Amino acid sequence: MPSFEAVMITLDFFKTLLDVDLDDTDSDDFLQFILDSAKRFVTQETGVLLEKTNVVDTVLGNDVVFMYLKNRPLNSIIKVTEYYISSDEGVDITDSIKIDDVQFGIIYRDNSYFYSQYKYVIEYNAGYSNSEDTIPKDLEFAIYQIGLKLFGISNNIKEGVTKVQTADGNSFTIDYNLLPDAILQILNAYRLHF
Repeated sequence: MPSFEAVMITLDFFKTLLDVDLDDTDSDDFLQFILDSAKRFVTQETGVLLEKTNVVDTVLGNDVVFMYLKNRPLNSIIKVTEYYISSDEGVDITDSIKIDDVQFGIIYRDNSYFYSQYKYVIEYNAGYSNSEDTIPKDLEFAIYQIGLKLFGISNNIKEGVTKVQTADGNSFTIDYNLLPDAILQILNAYRLHF
């Protein structure tokens, strides 16, 4: 079960884990890049946004009242537009949409269905607020552990991570199956399973 005790993800704490002097700023850009890469990986694998962001999902209806959104936690619905599949003209149905579950990004349509012959464009705000200390503790742990694994590339520790050269610099690819079981369990706890 995910832990919802609040924490913050910071470069200073990451530097402490790596035993890097906090006053040494020479490698800050590189270390921030690694930490950001770990955050992106967690978001890609779970749909959990680590910063509050406005998002747009386009989803086909499936003749049910409830719908799962791609990104979580759900903060607010901005606008929901219903389009007949073969039409470009939509109808604003925002007033009929309610939030059912914030943590899992579930919305429902009051007194109606998300019909299969329609697509829905859903604009919403999702994510934790790092500045307000709301990121769950277990996700913080996973991010730092993945960051440490990425940092290990520069020390020739390659299990589970490969370094890929790109035209604009370095990027990292993480082999999900080679991550430690503790990290996999955390990521799986936040994934939507349906």
